[in-house]
Amino acid sequence: MINRYLLFLITLSTLDCSSNESNRNQLILNQFYNTTSRSQHLAYLAEDYQLYFGSVKGKGMSKSKLAELLRWDYALNPDRQILEFIKLSSDTVILRSKEENDFSKLIKYPGWESVNTYIIDKSGLIKLQLYQPKNEISYKPYLEPAIACLAVNDSLRLAEVYDSENKRLIQDSISAVKWTGLLREWRASNPSTYQK
Repeated sequence: MINRYLLFLITLSTLDCSSNESNRNQLILNQFYNTTSRSQHLAYLAEDYQLYFGSVKGKGMSKSKLAELLRWDYALNPDRQILEFIKLSSDTVILRSKEENDFSKLIKYPGWESVNTYIIDKSGLIKLQLYQPKNEISYKPYLEPAIACLAVNDSLRLAEVYDSENKRLIQDSISAVKWTGLLREWRASNPSTYQK
């Protein structure tokens, strides 16, 4: 009888610890999604952090490489939302999220929805992230009217932020700020293309 009672208490305390860690992980990710600067974002990542796109294969993107890409993201004021927590456990969180930013809003792109899997270490840092896009809608058709107009009316400034030969955005913090300015000017001169 005492052994069963002891086993019950051990099981209960294990469940309680797991629940506490799940709650801790949910809190960590809520805070992570509300970061307002690149340095805050990076503070949630372990030094050996790896980011994978689509599936966990090969070597993921390192924290230092992501740090460079975040210069673009945070210059565009990301608006990240957790739409739903799918799974919470002691070290794994799966959630559905949506991200928009100044760039996407100015071209009227609906944003990026994804399912993200996070592995969180004992110290509360994100060790691994698997990003799986859920909307396969490209932003490029939304950007085309601006590109066409800017190519005719402001080709020099467009060339500073867009590689027209390869049809690619130049993605750094300076280009992000320039894009925002160009798109605001384009919107102001073409109100019929934007109803919001």
